[in-house]
Amino acid sequence: PIVRTNPYELHIRDPDFYDELYASNQRLDKYRYGFSTVPHELHRLRRGAINPFFSVQSVTQLEPLILAKADKLCARFHALASTAEVVRINAAFIALTLYII
Repeated sequence: PIVRTNPYELHIRDPDFYDELYASNQRLDKYRYGFSTVPHELHRLRRGAINPFFSVQSVTQLEPLILAKADKLCARFHALASTAEVVRINAAFIALTLYII
């Protein structure tokens, strides 16, 4: 049997029927209440433009830079470890991320 557990979820007891129900090549947009979502086709176009930056080769080339910046941040943490200074770690990681990007 198939049981609707809420307006957006089904529970299916038959594993063979699950693939039949959810099999689709159709791309679906996110729900309208999703924060800052765009239609699938627009997302696909935008993502296609930046995909080369996320290739294995591109990330591998950036690895020395990423490691150097992470080492610099770790050294700063080690220097601050013996002090009573409060470190906002979220700000440190945001800065690291933005510096690398």
